[in-house]
Amino acid sequence: MSAPHPLTDAFIAERWPEKDTTEGREEIRRQFDILMDQIQNTTIVPFPMYPETMARVVAEKSRQLPDRLNGLKAALSPLTPNPDQWTSGKPVFGESFVRIAGDNGHGFGRRYLASVPSQQVADYIAAANPDTVSMMVARIEELEAAADAFTGNEVPPPDDGGRPFASRLYRTPYLVIPKLALEAMPLDWQRRCEALLREADAAGLDTPEYHVFRDHGAYTHVEREDPEDEHSAIDALAVVRKDEWANYRRGRIEDVCPTFKSQEAKP
Repeated sequence: MSAPHPLTDAFIAERWPEKDTTEGREEIRRQFDILMDQIQNTTIVPFPMYPETMARVVAEKSRQLPDRLNGLKAALSPLTPNPDQWTSGKPVFGESFVRIAGDNGHGFGRRYLASVPSQQVADYIAAANPDTVSMMVARIEELEAAADAFTGNEVPPPDDGGRPFASRLYRTPYLVIPKLALEAMPLDWQRRCEALLREADAAGLDTPEYHVFRDHGAYTHVEREDPEDEHSAIDALAVVRKDEWANYRRGRIEDVCPTFKSQEAKP
């Protein structure tokens, strides 16, 4: 019979009630065990002396952004509104600690906040004053609300069987969208599209470059292996006429796509 884990269910429930689920307890213990293994492989054998404290540090680092934001908002609540701006000083007269103070700018003196043994840490604390953190939290909530609104109003329910492009790209290996078409869409749509393409770039999706021919007899002459089978392999292509969609500099969406319903003037 294996020995019980040093982090008991009761201990986890007391320290981290929000993690008191089967999955949460397993994750805390997993990270704790990983950290203990790393420490045992170091030359500092006696460390850590307090595994419970180390476990709390590990659990805190595993907290996701929503939990961290809630913690920030709870900490900011008693400080709002706070007229002070925080500033860090410089060590003077041989002092090794750097002081951080709040100042409301009205000439009534500075309010002492803390001392830390590092100029870099003091500068960071001063920069992360309540005003700055409140603005960041508000901006995150604004962007999340906008994303939720977009998701709720624009994206269809996922009833595609896990193959979103099965209908649009039926029996075709490529999707070609002219630049003229992309830039005819509203600016917000263009930016969202570009953001998705950047995600693909960041994921390492690197496709070859291609020549594009318009699939229409008036524009492209196509010779196939079997002239009687329009789905047989292509032997040769020849441009018959220039494609108006390719004129992205001077082309007008109204001329090439009369059915397009403009939603926003081009910037």
